Amino acid sequence: MKRPRLVLVVLATVLAQLLFFGDLVVAGVRLDIAVAVAAAVGLSLGAVTGAWLAFAIGALLDLFLSTPFGLSALAYGLAAFVVGWVADSNLSTTLVHRIAIVAGATVFATMVFAVVGTVIGQTDMLTGRLPRIVIVMTLANVVLAAPVLWAVSSLFRPVLSRSRLM
Repeated sequence: MKRPRLVLVVLATVLAQLLFFGDLVVAGVRLDIAVAVAAAVGLSLGAVTGAWLAFAIGALLDLFLSTPFGLSALAYGLAAFVVGWVADSNLSTTLVHRIAIVAGATVFATMVFAVVGTVIGQTDMLTGRLPRIVIVMTLANVVLAAPVLWAVSSLFRPVLSRSRLM
């Protein structure tokens, strides 16, 4: 029931990232919609399920990236877990708050990616470009947040039972 939707989110995100957003460069920064999707699944599915789904998205994307395998998976999974944990604490769920959560998740995932990458030997991760990368990716994901949040939440919104429709 929910599994085909989970697979759809993973494949759609990976295809969108690889075919469109991976080639979209703004101010010298390649955009990353997968972080926004990771935050959206964390908000929609909770901490644990969101983390596993975001981890799967990152692992699949890592197959196509030149960075160490698992780095994106770790960053997306942790971001989705934190977002789901925050959402489970019953904070406000207005669109503005959810967009702010996507922005925070983007900053968090980008920093995890850079710091863990540096720890495992990718010396070019923590450079003078990191603030620009964080700012551009965060602004781009804020712009993309509303449609991404809508798409993910509409896929996993509970279907009304037939008795409630009558």
